[in-house]
Amino acid sequence: MEGAAGNKYKNCSLGMKQRVGIVMALLGNPTLLVLDEPLNGLDADGMRIMREVLLDIVKDGTRSIVVSSHLLGELQKTATHYGIIRHGKMVVEMTAKELDESCRTYVALQSEKMNHTKMLLRCKYSRVEEDEAGYIRVYDLTTPEEIVTYLYEKGICVTEIKTDKGEYVISKTLAGFVCGALMLVAYFIGTILGGAISGLSFDLHGLNVGNLACCMLAKIFLMLVFVSIFTLISVAAKQKAWLSICGSLGGGMLLFMMVSLITPLSSTLVNVALCAAGGVIFAFGLGAISNVVLKKTSLV
Repeated sequence: MEGAAGNKYKNCSLGMKQRVGIVMALLGNPTLLVLDEPLNGLDADGMRIMREVLLDIVKDGTRSIVVSSHLLGELQKTATHYGIIRHGKMVVEMTAKELDESCRTYVALQSEKMNHTKMLLRCKYSRVEEDEAGYIRVYDLTTPEEIVTYLYEKGICVTEIKTDKGEYVISKTLAGFVCGALMLVAYFIGTILGGAISGLSFDLHGLNVGNLACCMLAKIFLMLVFVSIFTLISVAAKQKAWLSICGSLGGGMLLFMMVSLITPLSSTLVNVALCAAGGVIFAFGLGAISNVVLKKTSLV
């Protein structure tokens, strides 16, 4: 800031005004310093200097700093405790270690030049670490494809890459179940509307609305079985589309003939309970098997 000593405050940039404000706050040597978005308006070098200043202030243990910010990536480099506020109320308090354990999603990779790869990734991403198995982990919000493309442009060949595996199985199963349930509901509504538009009669033949509702719910819960099978096959096939589709269709057709027996139009709550139990058992069972498979292979 020495070079801007003669400038008027109104002519300073936003980043310079931020620095002036923090300097003014430090003049009284406070034991508690409250800062609102202190990194706002700073360039990369300014953020680095600001982090160094904040860490220097608290290093003797006699002073504390409370920072209000939405830049979690920057806070992770300095903060020791976190508090999440929603609508003016503190909803969660945790230490840096607790936050780290609750947000452990990452992309792990290996390459021919590990040290050079790590250096390149740290230039682009805020948190890059090497684990005990020798993989480089990138914890930023990114995708394997983006990382591979970036390293390829820098002349680095990636030999293996994988995602946080537990999250992969859970998210894929949940996404498949929701999409399958919506598909069934849309099919049911389309059937009724199509019949009404075509003028076809709709006779329940002694059944009631409760039977149809139970039939629909049973089919939805049964989707967990199909989704779990698809997840396991796609994991085993390393996400190769053609192999995943062929395997899933083969496994699905074996069970398809059973659907009408398990979820007839005359379904009751018993059918719903059986399908729900079966879906949960398959989801947890095949999900566990998928995780075992993933421990021995990569996703790509």
